[in-house]
Amino acid sequence: MEFLMGNPFSTPVGQRIENATGSSLPAEDWALNMEICDMINSSEEGWLNPRGGTNGCLSNSLCTQ
Repeated sequence: MEFLMGNPFSTPVGQRIENATGSSLPAEDWALNMEICDMINSSEEGWLNPRGGTNGCLSNSLCTQ
């Protein structure tokens, strides 16, 4: 349960989420979004891993668009 400790963006999934929600993106990177989905779906605990970071990024991303 290493994913419960530390920065959620320090994991491979978390890093991809951070890249996918970056404010410098000119448009959505659907290939990256699908890669994130595949990574989450291929792990038993994958849905827990990025959860904390995803909510913040998505809410920040939606607020700035």
